[in-house]
Amino acid sequence: MHQNLQTMKNALLFLFSILVFSSCSDDDQGTTPDVQQNDPTLLAMAVFNPGATNETHWKFDDDGILTDITSANGTVLKHFEYDSQGRLTQANFFGTTPENFVFTYDSNNRIASVNGMVFTYNTTSGTYIQDFEDPIVGAEFDYFDRYEFNVDASGRLVSEVGIYLSSDGNYDTAGANAAYQNANTVSLWSYGGDSSEGYTYDSHNNPLKAATDAIRRAFAVTHFGSYHDKFLGGMYSSGNNPVTQHYASEDPESHEFEYEYNANGLPFSCVLKNFYLGNPDGQAQYINYYYQGDVQP
Repeated sequence: MHQNLQTMKNALLFLFSILVFSSCSDDDQGTTPDVQQNDPTLLAMAVFNPGATNETHWKFDDDGILTDITSANGTVLKHFEYDSQGRLTQANFFGTTPENFVFTYDSNNRIASVNGMVFTYNTTSGTYIQDFEDPIVGAEFDYFDRYEFNVDASGRLVSEVGIYLSSDGNYDTAGANAAYQNANTVSLWSYGGDSSEGYTYDSHNNPLKAATDAIRRAFAVTHFGSYHDKFLGGMYSSGNNPVTQHYASEDPESHEFEYEYNANGLPFSCVLKNFYLGNPDGQAQYINYYYQGDVQP
């Protein structure tokens, strides 16, 4: 009996040693799952206006996609959520005038609704239509009928127009407009909204573009007339980094952007230089970029 018990103990010890050795071997071979590897080409954080009263922190997920904009003390100013296909599904803007947006998409990957307001898409013209279905125009009143948002093949806003019905004849009002060269926004203008502005660019990749593409695509059909609210500014909407920014010809102000680049050719520092009537008018640190694996503030 004693010999049988000893034999059983030896067998159990042998089995245990095999299991322990197998586990250690798996660890030694680096098969431990769920270890996030840093990608030095993807943003983890960007600090805008560091040290200034309007300092903001842009925070990005493991895929380098923008999820939050906070103040320097961590207060969330804007929050973004995405689905499994990387499409923006929800945006929350906090502060004195809070706004919330919920986006849905159809089976063709086009925007179907924003906050329950349904959009139709004209495949021929590349136009999203938001129809308010107002009643027949009376003798003394004008009625707002619909918005039309024209986008390019990648979903970037090209132009937008509001259509009115009137007893004196139909008319429209233009909103935000954008012009592009390849992946870059070269000019923006708006009637009754922002003034016009334009950009020139360097030859380096802009990490902020991919980080905000889904936001820009969804917000193309919101905030009529305001291209900055649509994330169309050249600093984050373009494939390259802007080096100059100018306004309408009568505007005396302009800007230059000076970058330092890391070993991957990506910017890690941007200095904003201001000009008035072509003369220097001060400068300040504008953006500090932090990539995955970098030490963050």
